[in-house]
Amino acid sequence: MTKMVLDGELDAAIFGTVLPSDPRFQSVIPDPDAAALAWYKKYGIVPLNHMVVVKRALSQSDPGAVREIFRMLHDSKKAAGLPTAGAIDTLPFGFDAVKPALDLMSAYALEMKIIPRRYSVEELFDNTTRVLQA
Repeated sequence: MTKMVLDGELDAAIFGTVLPSDPRFQSVIPDPDAAALAWYKKYGIVPLNHMVVVKRALSQSDPGAVREIFRMLHDSKKAAGLPTAGAIDTLPFGFDAVKPALDLMSAYALEMKIIPRRYSVEELFDNTTRVLQA
């Protein structure tokens, strides 16, 4: 992707939290770390970019497999030393940990007229997915 931007094939790219070292690259947000911290302080949540979910059929047919998936992801996070001391936990785990972010997303989606009404987080999930709670 870096080469495609430099070659003019792409006008911009999302690189995540680490920009390429080439000085021609710059963040669209002047100080992204400060902006992220200010947003976190305002809302007390981390926006969700990705989620690991399983189908209801799997959670019903093999809840042990779902628990094992959760355990492996949770242990990987711990093995990586995340979150670091004093840092925002950008990898929340479990229903209760992601509920505030999903609630805010529902409000934003309604405000943008993407959805016809604001959905509660409970409407998005049923009891079978709660097997993933830590």
